[in-house]
Amino acid sequence: MVTGSTMPAWGPRLGIPACYRWMRHYRSLRRLYPLWRTLCQAKPEIALNSPLSPLADALALRDLDFRLYRRVVEIRDGLLALRPYVDPKITAITHTLCREAGLPHEEAQAAVEAARLAAALHARELGCRIHHITVAPAILGGLDLATEVAVLERIARYHKRSTLVARAVAQLEQEAAPRVDTFT
Repeated sequence: MVTGSTMPAWGPRLGIPACYRWMRHYRSLRRLYPLWRTLCQAKPEIALNSPLSPLADALALRDLDFRLYRRVVEIRDGLLALRPYVDPKITAITHTLCREAGLPHEEAQAAVEAARLAAALHARELGCRIHHITVAPAILGGLDLATEVAVLERIARYHKRSTLVARAVAQLEQEAAPRVDTFT
């Protein structure tokens, strides 16, 4: 009890808050890496420095504050650069799937953004640009670096391993596929 009550006096002198911030930023860099790398591969011009291998990136322990800030900026730049490839139907499809899955609002927003990214990447591979964007989507984000990182970490989690996102993109592709009538 004495240790805890006196920590505000001696903790900063030992660098505990700085160590905690360093660990939090390192963890965030690791969580954002797959999303950032995907966007850098799709749009290399967004990166100040080319992505390192996952191992080299994990071992780069200097300038975490700067690297995290740059990663957030570059992810946002990548998402904006891919907007011309986003089919607006993916938003409605993903919202429906999220509602059926009972996802909370913040999680549903992250899933929608991840599905928009996955659909845009697929459309870009096929060379399919959307020529008239009807409504500019609300871009999720925070008011400061910490909340922005939290939002992007949720998007990265859905981007990396969500079956819901894969189902939404598959449904979009199925709806976009030309129907062939066969007469026998």
